[in-house]
Amino acid sequence: MKVEYDENPLKSRVILDERDMIMLRNSIMVDELEDKLYDICRLGGPISYTEALDSVYEKVERVVQYYLQALGGEIHCGDCTKVPSSCVKCHAEDAVGVNTLTDIRHPYYVTKAFSDCRKTLEEAISYLRDNPAKHTWVGSEPYVESWQKEQDITIEDLMKYQQLHFASKVCVRDLKN
Repeated sequence: MKVEYDENPLKSRVILDERDMIMLRNSIMVDELEDKLYDICRLGGPISYTEALDSVYEKVERVVQYYLQALGGEIHCGDCTKVPSSCVKCHAEDAVGVNTLTDIRHPYYVTKAFSDCRKTLEEAISYLRDNPAKHTWVGSEPYVESWQKEQDITIEDLMKYQQLHFASKVCVRDLKN
């Protein structure tokens, strides 16, 4: 397995080798078999094992394709919470035992920082520094302070991420100036 980190942490790619593909397929198979067993036990009813297994195999292949797309460079979804809930990429990463967002505590602010055609870490960090969180709707005043703290944490996280994954790039840029 190989992780290719992107300047946007939400876009990092996970490249699987043959062994990882087997692990991915088996992980999905176990989940789907557990779900099918639960359905059979809960619903009772006559269902053939062959029919049950055929539906599991079909679903496994479909989910494998979803996960491969997500691992191949799709972005973590906007409401990503870094756990396998609503984010397909988090599900896919969990299935292969990797988490590309371990150093990012508030993915929402990363999404915000890379919106509007900002592509580099420097642009994203500058945007967050220059645009502090503010209240935009009635009743949001009590939350602004915590939003600003989360945004400051995201700036720190992005700087650490930059140092960890792109230090040589940063050093080259520093030498040119």
